[in-house]
Amino acid sequence: MKIIKSFCVIATIGLISSCSKSTASDQLSKAEGTNARNAAQASGKVVFGYVPSWGNVQQIMDNTDLNILTHINIAFFSPNNSGQMMANGQPVCSDANSTEINYIVTKAHQNGLKVLASLAGGKVPNCSGNMVTLLQPGNRANLIAKIVAFANHYNLDGIDVDIEGANLTAIKNAGNYVPFIQELRAALNPLGKLVTAASAPYTSGMIPPAAFAHLDFVHIMSYDNNWEGSGNHSTYADALVHIKRFLDNGCPASKLTLGLPFYGYQGNVGTGTYTAFKDIVAAHPAASHVDTYAGYKYNGVTAIEAKTRYAKQHIAGVMIWEISQDATGQASLLQAIGREID
Repeated sequence: MKIIKSFCVIATIGLISSCSKSTASDQLSKAEGTNARNAAQASGKVVFGYVPSWGNVQQIMDNTDLNILTHINIAFFSPNNSGQMMANGQPVCSDANSTEINYIVTKAHQNGLKVLASLAGGKVPNCSGNMVTLLQPGNRANLIAKIVAFANHYNLDGIDVDIEGANLTAIKNAGNYVPFIQELRAALNPLGKLVTAASAPYTSGMIPPAAFAHLDFVHIMSYDNNWEGSGNHSTYADALVHIKRFLDNGCPASKLTLGLPFYGYQGNVGTGTYTAFKDIVAAHPAASHVDTYAGYKYNGVTAIEAKTRYAKQHIAGVMIWEISQDATGQASLLQAIGREID
């Protein structure tokens, strides 16, 4: 998943409270969103959206059309070196505080969504303990107990494991990733809670296939591809290759979600300027339905519709990184997902 950003990420999607009356288009958008989620739930399709804890989470939640989502993943949380997830009533390593977590959970549950806490992330923060050490056999039971207590404390519906990069490689090589997932699920499943994981789509960065059996969903991070290259970082062709790779490695289609980026790059992938979709469209309104504009390369409305359509037909659904980066109105990528997932 993406590293923690310091820029403000406030989406303005769907119905926003104001002193003026709701417009007809606002009401229609909300109705369409409700219909989309009802249809998605009836068909068993899912729409996971990551909420960045370093943003204004209350505004993000208030300004997002929650009717289209089925799950929210709060990014990110890490244990400390002792495996603790909380201290003095607060997370030990997260940009989110207890008030913000409770706000997300309460609002999501009121709207029929499930909420998961996403563990780790693409960049290890300084406050994090060493996950390679914490997942060793002698430490793993303690960490899992602390994660379960954390999930219960905040009335979460599950845990999303987002261990990546060098940590993932070391944990896999030590043979500790699959036992961790298996034991975490054994602890959370009887409580009615989910265990999901995000995975890079390239072979060396994938989670071990043996973990698939112990996960409820596997999120394919089909973005940031062609690192340092000049092309688009998340093409439709990439998505098809990545989905097939997971299927070929034994992941059931019913567990797979396709990750959709709500951002792009101006310049090369990773080393260029990372830009939220909403900011691209705000500067260039004509950019909303194409994938390349003014040097930016991203996924516009048409690409998101096509990917969602394919995901609906062939796998469990889609995942969004991340919802605060969406545009509004006809340029909204979330609304594009809603139109196709029903």
